Amino acid sequence: MRQTNSATKLLERQAAAVVDRLLTVREVAARLGISGRQVQKLLASGRFPAPVRLGRSVRWRNGDVSRFIECGCNMAAFNARSAGGAA
Repeated sequence: MRQTNSATKLLERQAAAVVDRLLTVREVAARLGISGRQVQKLLASGRFPAPVRLGRSVRWRNGDVSRFIECGCNMAAFNARSAGGAA
């Protein structure tokens, strides 16, 4: 029984790490099937989720990118879903 609980907790931590992983612009572009420059254009036009800035680095949360894709790459749907999830 104790091993099962330890294994379950390990799997939960690994799943959380995948969701919380930070993606580079190249990784985001690959997931969307577009160029890195197109990601930057979408961001500049307000049609893509805001990144996390770490010094000079720019990264996106894996969960945000996944949710954006699930919303059909529609920023209005993404924002509505994000606001609904936060409430």
